[in-house]
Amino acid sequence: VVVSGPPHFAHAAGRRAAARLGVPFVMDLRDPWSLAERVPDAYGSPLYLNAAARDERRAVGAAGLVVCNTELAAEAMRAAYPAAAGRIVAVMNGTDDDEPLPDVPAPDAFVIRYAGAVYFDRSPAQLFRAVARVAAERGLTPAELRVEFMGSVEGGAGALAALAGRAGLDPAFVRELGPRPRAEAQAFLAGAAMLVSLPQDTRTAVPSKLFEYARCPAWVLVLAEPDSASALLFRDSDADVVRDDADAIAGVVGRRYAEWAAGGRPAPVGSDGRFSRRAQAERLFARIEALPAAARQAPA
Repeated sequence: VVVSGPPHFAHAAGRRAAARLGVPFVMDLRDPWSLAERVPDAYGSPLYLNAAARDERRAVGAAGLVVCNTELAAEAMRAAYPAAAGRIVAVMNGTDDDEPLPDVPAPDAFVIRYAGAVYFDRSPAQLFRAVARVAAERGLTPAELRVEFMGSVEGGAGALAALAGRAGLDPAFVRELGPRPRAEAQAFLAGAAMLVSLPQDTRTAVPSKLFEYARCPAWVLVLAEPDSASALLFRDSDADVVRDDADAIAGVVGRRYAEWAAGGRPAPVGSDGRFSRRAQAERLFARIEALPAAARQAPA
């Protein structure tokens, strides 16, 4: 029985089903459960936290395999459950390499794009300050350099333009497209010169958009702390990983703009296959197939 969550209380059902059937139980955590770094106020009560810790402890104890989606999350789980450390593995999300990218024209400007929601801690304020600095130093206009967003924005339409103005960037350099269908989002990503991942305060998680970015012929700029899962994901790659700092971001944007203006074009960050979902799936299936065929559990 393989159960993936969230919703995490599905793991409790999976544990009971596996025990009743007398088969191995595999617990797949796409996000942390009791170790979540951010829990929405709507249900982040002491009752929820206590129930999460209790049911996670039971599920981990019964699981033949506990799967986390980043190595940092797996390390945190091994520290919390040392007796189960040998059964806790990391299997990342990945890129769908069999799906062709949309055939779109190369960008006629250095367009920095972000696809996804802008909310909570994912603020582009420092990015806007950096772009303002690069534009001023090089005398660039929105026809040559701009930042575009596709997806929902906390605060509604115009919120990003207002934030840009407060950060010292002319709102003309910012374009908000709002939520669009998936096909349009894929074309949006494929036509960028640079793709940016905004900062987040969840150290052990990797935004799934980064795997979509890795397929595109664009420079990838990741705003993250150096010890975060996002930074570790792109170590030894061509992605630019810097803290959410205007000086650091301006250095990357200015350098990549100069390369683009000189005719340079990047290869996809994941062109070597390191992020392939197929490779991650093979790792998972190998571990599942290695589980004892006659594994049994006590009735729940």
